[in-house]
Amino acid sequence: MMLRIKLPPRTTAIIAVHLYGQPCDMGPLKDLAQIHDLKIIEDCAQAHGAEYHGQRVGTIGEIGTFSFYPGKNLGAYGDAGAIVTNDSSLAQRAKMIANHGRVAKYDHIMEGRNSRLDGLQAAILSVKLKHLDSWLEHRIQLSKAYLKGLKNIGDIVLPVINKDIRHVFHLFVIRTKYREALRAHLTAKNIETGIHYPIALPKLEAYHYMKQADAKMMANRLDNELLSLPIGEHLSREQVQEVISEIDQFFKLKSETIAIYNFHKN
Repeated sequence: MMLRIKLPPRTTAIIAVHLYGQPCDMGPLKDLAQIHDLKIIEDCAQAHGAEYHGQRVGTIGEIGTFSFYPGKNLGAYGDAGAIVTNDSSLAQRAKMIANHGRVAKYDHIMEGRNSRLDGLQAAILSVKLKHLDSWLEHRIQLSKAYLKGLKNIGDIVLPVINKDIRHVFHLFVIRTKYREALRAHLTAKNIETGIHYPIALPKLEAYHYMKQADAKMMANRLDNELLSLPIGEHLSREQVQEVISEIDQFFKLKSETIAIYNFHKN
């Protein structure tokens, strides 16, 4: 199905964000890029090892970007990142931008910045990289336990895993209109949760000039319903089952409270 979008006349590239570890539907984006002669930049910051139709993210568009912030599926011990591309000119330009705009010592072709990956972070990442696939597989198995255990619990919208992709679950995010109450319940049971992200981008002061804070878009509707459940290679299946049990208990108690209220009301 053809994408129905508005392309400003100066558009030169599309940024595909593989959010939470699930790849974007890259097929239509590639078609759109080909029709309008656009480049595709893949934001893979949360999607190390994810795949779209058997192809690793970061290798589908012209260039891919990865974050190695400590909280990522593949994280360093400090700030770090990488750019991947098979375009030699793009690779050269990226290297120059990251290294003060130079091609050799004291030979600066352009203004750049200092974004070099230091040796310590690289050494840590090279060791952790060997374990990435097993860590990802563990995350996937935990996510399957969540999906199975939560599928019959009401008032929750679960992640949908698209066909022919490998979702690597940097985050396991559910939606519920009872988010704050559920989060408080889990916190009381010593179960930590997160909110990614609490304020939709159009509502931020930085984007006030775009005047989209009240636009009828999904981001503006859902930022008060999103809740990230615990997930990671450090968790066990038993711990995930505990989270599922507490969520189930919360909604059972909520239903009982509503039923009692309606009984007395009538």
